[in-house]
Amino acid sequence: MAMRPLLAVVAMAICLTACLDRTRVNTLCQWNPETARPLDLNDWPQQRHLYEDVAIAEELAIQYADAVHMERFGFQGHGGLIEGGRLRDRCMASLVSAIAETHGITVERVEQARARGYREIRWDIGVLVAFLCFYLAAAWAIVGAISRRFPIDEGWPALIAPLVAAVPIGTAAFQLLSLWGAGLEAIRLGNGHISSYRSSAPLLSQHKGAFWIASVAVFVAIAALHRWTQTHHRHDAVRS
Repeated sequence: MAMRPLLAVVAMAICLTACLDRTRVNTLCQWNPETARPLDLNDWPQQRHLYEDVAIAEELAIQYADAVHMERFGFQGHGGLIEGGRLRDRCMASLVSAIAETHGITVERVEQARARGYREIRWDIGVLVAFLCFYLAAAWAIVGAISRRFPIDEGWPALIAPLVAAVPIGTAAFQLLSLWGAGLEAIRLGNGHISSYRSSAPLLSQHKGAFWIASVAVFVAIAALHRWTQTHHRHDAVRS
């Protein structure tokens, strides 16, 4: 148990290295000058740089459209509605051209990278591991409370109670994971507007069913481990 807070801190430190570079973001739809250099897209680090450029361009387009919406209507966050999204698309097209020119590649290659999308695995692993550390501790505490209400010597009720609780507790954990992921995604982007315009969709949105099942399964596993620990301690007490 003592290692879990440390694991959570390490996980978040790793994933935060994948945050968007906020120094390159503005609301003017202007591409911050980079050192012009051709990219060899057969080299993974250079290919990843292109994906990072695309993510920054998407953020610039979203920020620009939101800023225009703020100027016109007095509130922010709905820039994609202006001209049916064409304002944002024009900004994105100009940024794609700037990326292509900076790195000596075609606009088509940049568009292909955007269509393919790229999700930084360090971020997703860090988010999931940090949440898992919290969930394991919470699940252990909940199972402990259930076991005090239904002691192991009560037989079937003690066995069934955690299984009955697994679905609602797992569902609540899944919902909390959704909020956890959304909150940290806003931190990663430095922007609470997590638009579907981005090519990099959050991992949780792509595998909701699997994460719900995993949330329930983790609680069942913790309940089984808690029961095994109780049984082991009872046997030790009998022997002594």
